[in-house]
Amino acid sequence: LQNELERKIQELEQKDNDNSKLFLEILTLRTQINNIKSGSSADIKAQQILELQGIIWDLEKGGTGGTAQLSELLKQLEGKINQMDDTSDDDSKLELEKKLQAKNKELEETVKELQSRNNENSKMQLQKALEDKDEQYRELKKSCGATQRELQDTRDQLDKKMSANSKLVKEVNELKDLLSAANNDQTSAQIAVLQIYTLQSQVKTLQTGSATKVKELQELLRQKAKELKDKNKQLEVKTDLNSKLVLKIFALQNIIKELLKQSESTPDNKSDKANIELQKKLDAKNKELAETVDKLKQKDNENTKMLVRIVDLETTVRQVQEAANNQTMIANIAELKEQLKDMDERHTRLQSSYNGLETQLIEKEKAYSQLHSKYKDLLRKLEDNGGSNSKLQRQLKDQEDEKNQLQAKLSELQRQFTQKNEDCSQLQSRYDGLQNQMKSQNDNLSRLQATYNELQKQVKDKEKQYSDLKNRYDDLQKQVKEKNEHYEHLQDKYNEVQNEVEEKENYKFKTPAVFLDPDTAHPKLILSEDGKEVRVARTRQDVPSNPFRFDTSLGVVGKKGFTSGKSYWEVQVGERSCYILGVIGESATRKGRILPKPRNKYWTVIKVRQNVFRVLENAPKNLNLSNKPNKVGVLLDYEGGKVSFYDTNTRSHIYTFSGNTFSEKLFPVIITCEDTDPNEDPIVMSSVSDNLSWIQ
Repeated sequence: LQNELERKIQELEQKDNDNSKLFLEILTLRTQINNIKSGSSADIKAQQILELQGIIWDLEKGGTGGTAQLSELLKQLEGKINQMDDTSDDDSKLELEKKLQAKNKELEETVKELQSRNNENSKMQLQKALEDKDEQYRELKKSCGATQRELQDTRDQLDKKMSANSKLVKEVNELKDLLSAANNDQTSAQIAVLQIYTLQSQVKTLQTGSATKVKELQELLRQKAKELKDKNKQLEVKTDLNSKLVLKIFALQNIIKELLKQSESTPDNKSDKANIELQKKLDAKNKELAETVDKLKQKDNENTKMLVRIVDLETTVRQVQEAANNQTMIANIAELKEQLKDMDERHTRLQSSYNGLETQLIEKEKAYSQLHSKYKDLLRKLEDNGGSNSKLQRQLKDQEDEKNQLQAKLSELQRQFTQKNEDCSQLQSRYDGLQNQMKSQNDNLSRLQATYNELQKQVKDKEKQYSDLKNRYDDLQKQVKEKNEHYEHLQDKYNEVQNEVEEKENYKFKTPAVFLDPDTAHPKLILSEDGKEVRVARTRQDVPSNPFRFDTSLGVVGKKGFTSGKSYWEVQVGERSCYILGVIGESATRKGRILPKPRNKYWTVIKVRQNVFRVLENAPKNLNLSNKPNKVGVLLDYEGGKVSFYDTNTRSHIYTFSGNTFSEKLFPVIITCEDTDPNEDPIVMSSVSDNLSWIQ
């Protein structure tokens, strides 16, 4: 066995862990126990074994378990120890058994105390857990409230930004509509002017056509003239600078045509000088017309270029018509009829859009008619006068002046045209600025939309978090409710236990040692040195007088008074024939003759001669006792207002004063009769036994 033990020890030493070291230490201690048992006396062995056994128990408590081999080895060691215990003497065994019983008793008390502390700790932990849950709930509720306020602020800000963006978008759309309307008005007016002057050019071309077709076209020309008057009226309302410039060009063309007619109709016998002058005027007008056309061509406006192109086409048509024969003119007239038919349809479509141009066209028609009349008059005068060059020169001079005026008007029109272009450029710049602003607003709107989407996502996340928190809150509420129910259940149980404890405490009472106070004893009473006994002397003693000393009745009071709780003491009266014992109030009178009843603050039982027991309440009351007690127990219940008396020998109840309300300190009191025989046994304050369960 020893070899096996050594081998096991070596195996454990090779294993580096705390449990192995712990069991090695246990084995070492057990070896010491064996050595002590074999080499010492029985008393020393027992003492050392107990000490080492306690160390082993402590080590075994700190361990976490061992192997099966160690357990088997420990069992073998226990067997060896038991064998040695059997060889020890009986005295050692008895002493060890006593110590073991004492230790077991201490262990039981410790276990009870630990259980009580565990109950208190569990209640405290439960209360603390409930407080923590309440704190977590308040924090959670506060966090939810803050989250809801943040979400509401974010929504309000988003609504404000969306409202501002809606207003900006509305303003941009209104500006776009205004710009589009302005562009449409300008373009429509230019198109109308272009169409009207094209019709005028075609009418003039038809007027210079073949004589054979004049009759056929007179009716058509009258209709077109009427349409021209209507269109002139429309142009007078909504014409622009380009249309005025074109009117100027056509006026110059008409003047040139009239001059050409005059040149062609002038007889050959007329003065060559007049023809030369007329030719110069024609050249000047052509030059002026070319310059006007060149100026018009210099404009970048697309509509102006179209008008210039129409003027060029008009000139080309006029030249072709002059050089073409009658067949070509007939074909051209047919083609022009088709064009006029198309123009009629276009005029019909445009008529509803350009009613505002009517007034201006009428005024221009009047000016054109007047100018045409002047040229007619001039032509007639030239034919009538047969070459009156002087008048013609004056008229040409007037025409030159008028031309200058027209030139000035043309310059003004050009200036106005330039101003309009600048206004148009400014409008275009403003439009571009608005476009950029709108683009910026769109970018801002995109960013806001992205922010809004992000906020929406955050809102959803917050709502999910809120939902999770709400679920968690509900769970916590459920847990708190369960905890509260459990706590209430525990509280009810605690109250029940507390009530039971209080009830038991109510039944519990103190058993103080009562010592008689010599400063209160009557001079004829003798107290023992320990203050436990009192007897009657044959003569009065020389003792100092004080307010607390009895001077007539042979009485004495206990040293210690009571102001709360339950107190119980026992008085050995033996076979004494007369005595009074019980409780006295601190302020009760002790001088003169005493009537021991409750209203005088005396709660006592009285034995008089002839073995009669009585009490004094409102009236004397005799007590019928089957046995005469030689030891009387007194139980004072201060809070209950009761004073009870018991026969300790028979463990029976004698009498109880109840229904009192104590408000001062109460003391034990003993009074004996004045004629008591000094040879009678003393009255003794005896010790109280441990078993008082019989007291109700």
